[in-house]
Formats: sequence, structure tokens, C-alpha cells
Amino acid sequence: AVGEDGTVLKAAAGTKPWALQAIPTGAGHLNALHLTAADQGWLVAEGGKAKAYELTPAEPDVWQPRPPPSGSNVDLHDVVVVGSNVWVVGAAGTILHWDGAQWKRHKVAGVNVTLRGIHFSGATGWIAGDAGTLLTTKASAGPWKVHTASKISTNLRSVSLPSATTGWAVGDGGAIYAWDNADSRWKRQAAPVGTDATLR
Repeated sequence: AVGEDGTVLKAAAGTKPWALQAIPTGAGHLNALHLTAADQGWLVAEGGKAKAYELTPAEPDVWQPRPPPSGSNVDLHDVVVVGSNVWVVGAAGTILHWDGAQWKRHKVAGVNVTLRGIHFSGATGWIAGDAGTLLTTKASAGPWKVHTASKISTNLRSVSLPSATTGWAVGDGGAIYAWDNADSRWKRQAAPVGTDATLR
């Protein structure tokens, strides 16, 4: 689990208690975590120095800073690992790809809003962000393209894909959208009456 002020909590399998795990000084608020094994994964942050950190089996208790490239040191909001590909999204339309040694920025024309969620099912990926922004790819290494058919304007906070043909995106004002694969669009679903909270 991760949270504010560089907080990382770790627990072994089962009912063993949670314990604080060391994180480099100045890590800022931690927004997202993706583990691929008990001793391997990534986390991203806002407000700190490096903004991205990697955990490896070689040092299973040490999160190593992986600073974004020059010009991309913005707040980062989500991370996903797909095989050997690591994707991170954040403010100002930031999409970063880690190739095992360094970051590469993927710029999508016309996308400058904050991107808040990213998820893959197999090689199919979606990114969700402010002003109803949705991007998609059919390859785990990209590239990304803007999805415009759904005409959404709500700020989207998260996206999840149980399969390549099924997905949900949620956001401000209790917004819930489901992917209609037959129609190739995200369609609004009704939230319970009175639900106007921001969903993530």
C-alpha cells in the first residue's frame, strides 16, 4: 500500500501485520503501485524529486529512484506493467515508457490534460484523463491514439479492463462508463440515485 508523505506499507502473505518500508527522502505523495511479484514492482508519485521508483529482486527492500526524462518531471498518477513494458501517466498529457534502462516520452498530439488512469488486458490498453480524454493502443509497447467516438467531457479518474473487450471508466460526479465492444464506444451507466462523488 502507498500513500501521502512517501508512505509505503508492506505485509507478507496471510494475516501478518503491515510494516513501514523505506523510501528515499523527498519521495512526495505516492499515487499508485503495481507489483509483478512480492519483490518486484513500480510506484509513482507527485510533489517529490524522482516521481517514479522501481523495486527489484536484487534489493527487495529498497525502492530505487527512476527519474523521468528532462521536461517530464511532472506529477505522475498511475503506473502499469505489461510484460517488459512499464507505462506511467500524469500531468500535462504525460505518457512515459520504460524500456528497461531509460524512459521515453510518448507525446500524443493535442493531449495536454492530466492523465489519471491506465490499464491493460493483454495487448489492449486504455488511458483515461481529464475532460473525458481517452487514449487506446492495441500493442503493449504502443503507440497510443486518441479515442473520440464516445464524446465524453467528464474528468475520468480510473479505467479497468477485465478483458480486451470489456472495461469501465469512472470519474467525477459519480460518472461510470462501460465499453460497448460491438459499438466501439464508452457508454454511460447509471450510478445509484444520489451518487455524485468522485469515483476512482
